[in-house]
Amino acid sequence: RGRPLADVSLRASSVAAFGDAPGEHARPLEAAELQEGQLVRGYVKEASARGAFVSLSRSLDGFVPLRQISDEFIDEKGVSAMLPPGTLVVARVVKLASGGANALPSLSLKRSDVEGGTMRKRLTFEALHAGRAVTGFVRKVVDFGVFVRLHGGGEGKGAERLDALCHSSEASDSKLTDLAATFKAGDVVRGVILKTDAEKRRISLSLKPSRLRELAGSDDEEEEEAESEEEAEAADGEEADGSDSGDSAGEESDEEDEDEEDEGEDEDEDED
Repeated sequence: RGRPLADVSLRASSVAAFGDAPGEHARPLEAAELQEGQLVRGYVKEASARGAFVSLSRSLDGFVPLRQISDEFIDEKGVSAMLPPGTLVVARVVKLASGGANALPSLSLKRSDVEGGTMRKRLTFEALHAGRAVTGFVRKVVDFGVFVRLHGGGEGKGAERLDALCHSSEASDSKLTDLAATFKAGDVVRGVILKTDAEKRRISLSLKPSRLRELAGSDDEEEEEAESEEEAEAADGEEADGSDSGDSAGEESDEEDEDEEDEGEDEDEDED
């Protein structure tokens, strides 16, 4: 009786706000404090098939659209189980609120957006080239191949989504008689770009593990070759200078061998 009392919060988001790095993830009080690309923290208020509402502070909420919850395909029916109320989350501000007093800032919980110091640039069609390794998820499987939506592409209205086609002949190192038995919608896959068609905005993809191994082996050979050249140049410099090895450091090789196979199948089928 008569003892002074203090209001406290046991919420994980409140406790985390005063952790070892208080300034690392912001807890903004109003929308004016937000910036696109900023990392924020909060707790899930509600989640549904549409997405998740996140409380960033007592006076500010944000919304995570379904497509921004994960890099991997998720069933909309499982969102509420994946993000129960009270879950502490760290999010990236994708878009500031616009369109009225009730509009909320758009957030992303995707690992590819949240990890790292700054928001990663979106993958564009122009950045794709033969021999580039990419990841994505299976959109649909048809008799002649597998359609894959690449991770990192645009989202939302007006954004260009990067959909690639893996022809049946490039789906596996062994012959597959039934693609649907091997690939399911939502499966996360990794592949190699075979070619692109800028005019038709088409992307040809290979899911053969052997192509990924060849790509990894090519990178390893280039690194080993560069290291050997550096060691040889360093040794030559030491011999020339004798005991005075003033300039024995070798130059780093910047050459890249872009001799990738361009073997895609020409497909006339358009994705709906």
